[in-house]
Amino acid sequence: TAPTFRLKITGDGFDRTFTQNNDFNSFILNLKSDTNYEFVFTVNDRGGVRNASLTYSRDYIDVTSPLPSTWSENSGSPLTNNLVWSGNRSDPYRIAQYAGTFRTSGDLVGSSIDIEAIDFGGSSGLAGNSTNARLRIYIANGQATEIVPQ
Repeated sequence: TAPTFRLKITGDGFDRTFTQNNDFNSFILNLKSDTNYEFVFTVNDRGGVRNASLTYSRDYIDVTSPLPSTWSENSGSPLTNNLVWSGNRSDPYRIAQYAGTFRTSGDLVGSSIDIEAIDFGGSSGLAGNSTNARLRIYIANGQATEIVPQ
């Protein structure tokens, strides 16, 4: 069974939780530039979470909250950052969670927040099951924070 995730984003009058059950190709999330948003990212798996990550553009999203000790921030590329939680098969945790704040910047910018959740693959020890999603975002000055159907 593949892991599940929840990404809750609040701020600027917006409050929405995204899960693996959303059709991420059917909408874009409009975010207002120079605005703070709170988020809670949670990954669940009965057999333990091997990896949980959020990848985003470092030019347009700045995570301003302190990183919990169980998470790390890695440069995914010259243009992206990754927030990563790594589990331990010999001491598996069923939940990985990070609650924090990010600030947007830029005007008329299309980007994304990529979500990945991987488990340990069950008792077989084979490659883990994974759940992936790409939350498309559009950042602009003066727009409402809202979901825009596509």
